[in-house]
Amino acid sequence: MDTLKFILSIYWNKCRINLIVLIFLNFINSLIPIISIHLFQKLIEEIMNFMQDDGSLKMLIFIFTLQIISNIIPFIGNHILNINDQIIDNKLSLETTSSMLQKVKSLDYLDFENPSFYDSFQRVSSNTSNIIESVNHLIGLISNLISAISVLVYLLTINWIVVFIIILGIVPYTLTSIKFNRRNFSLINELMPATRKEQYFINLLTNRNTLKEIILFNAFNFLELNWKKQFLLLAEKKLNFIKTKSKTLFSAELIILLTFTLSGLVIIIDFKNSNMAADLVATIQSIQLFQTNLNNIAKSYSDFKGTLIFIEDYMKFIHINPRNEVKLNKIEKLHRLEVKNLWFRYPHNNFDTLKGISFHINPGKKIAIVGENGSGKTTLIKCIAGLYSKENLPIFINGIPIKEVDIESLQDRMSVLFQDFISYELTVRENIGISSSSNMDDNIRLQNVAEKVNLLEIINKLPNRFDSLLGRYFEGGNELSGGQWQKIALGRALFRESDLIILDEPTAALDPVSEKEILEDILNECDKSIIIVTHRLGVASLADEILVMKDGQIVESGTHNELLSLNGEYKKMYESQSHWYNLQKGVLI
Repeated sequence: MDTLKFILSIYWNKCRINLIVLIFLNFINSLIPIISIHLFQKLIEEIMNFMQDDGSLKMLIFIFTLQIISNIIPFIGNHILNINDQIIDNKLSLETTSSMLQKVKSLDYLDFENPSFYDSFQRVSSNTSNIIESVNHLIGLISNLISAISVLVYLLTINWIVVFIIILGIVPYTLTSIKFNRRNFSLINELMPATRKEQYFINLLTNRNTLKEIILFNAFNFLELNWKKQFLLLAEKKLNFIKTKSKTLFSAELIILLTFTLSGLVIIIDFKNSNMAADLVATIQSIQLFQTNLNNIAKSYSDFKGTLIFIEDYMKFIHINPRNEVKLNKIEKLHRLEVKNLWFRYPHNNFDTLKGISFHINPGKKIAIVGENGSGKTTLIKCIAGLYSKENLPIFINGIPIKEVDIESLQDRMSVLFQDFISYELTVRENIGISSSSNMDDNIRLQNVAEKVNLLEIINKLPNRFDSLLGRYFEGGNELSGGQWQKIALGRALFRESDLIILDEPTAALDPVSEKEILEDILNECDKSIIIVTHRLGVASLADEILVMKDGQIVESGTHNELLSLNGEYKKMYESQSHWYNLQKGVLI
């Protein structure tokens, strides 16, 4: 009942006029068949009377005209319904997809680290159309019910046994359909991990960014075989389900055919000694219509129940608790960020990624975080940025526990660039300005940022400068090199008005000269707090403080010179890179 209320409330709030039109036209369509049968009966009677010189030509023409009108009305109604259905589809698709996206926005990023969550999300996102279909099935159910009742009243005046036989015959079909709809939902749940894996291989084999490596490593056949394996697994399971369903439903349909045969025999026996051919034709047509109505009722009810299962799944997703429901502290300005003995473990992992991390950053301070791959640097950044805010992490913003902070307001005061940044297939303006969309049209600000990351000269060479489309996904796009894309991403981070800039390997794709020029400018002239995650110690040497991470812990901290004097982990890393200083003096590594 709650599911039905949810569906109808969406319809009523978003497209009530269209819902009324839908109900009205389906009501009209449900009455047309029985009216047509009666008109056909009268038409036969009038034709026979006219042939025997007992009928009126005017009456014959009048009934024939009504018969034509009864055939035209459904055509007109169906065209209006098609337009009305498309309007409903547009409105509800917008509403359901928007609601789903808003829910995604409100969820904690940690949810997306969980494969089982992805299974649920994939299932929900691919079945939002069930809300529209459910109402169509419900209205179809009611329409066929009205039509069936109107025919039922007529048949009861002829022979009640016929009605009983037909109703009895439809019961197995109805129960079987409902059972297989439930099995279908269970099968989708069961196959979702394999479905996601199959889609993953397809994306790998058709994505421009992944294809170049796949082709060069001659890995296409290997990945295609993996895709085919998943596809055949899914295909076999689906085919077996359809075979079982078809065999069972065919048995139920044979019972329906048997009941129709029995009903016809009963009617023929009843009319054996009658000369009322028109009544016999009308009765047989009514039996066919009644049986069709009952079949449609069974199918509509079964399909309706089937869609409800998916909608309940959608409702569960939409009503997942968001990151926080209590009143939280908004951050107008980020003055101090402090981490106190932070431990962190990813869902379903049996080991800690971060172990006892503690440090703080004040306004204007520049911190570099260095360490080998897998030492926990990026995970620490995600924690600081509030992506894992539903966890009770010992992170304090202006002295307030992050659990009590409005995360959106905190993230408004941060600008974060991850090493796996996005190359948006949009214009230069949109690529840079997306971090502060309200200032996207500020050309002076865009130019200043582009100049700061050494990108202005390249942009000026593009056909439409800041309004030039980037990438190759759309017609007219301009491809950039890896280093140029990284400059775009770095510009995006600097374009935002923030108190803290977090850069995760911000210059990995840049040449050493560009890196030196850009980072020296940012670190020396920027008055904002900055955290740089890097493996290049030349970059780290420019920071006020360096944190050295290993196996999820901060094993050393201090300035560049202080850490060198410790003769510890940092010095080992420095010495392993020191030859670059000799080869390219003055260039950061």
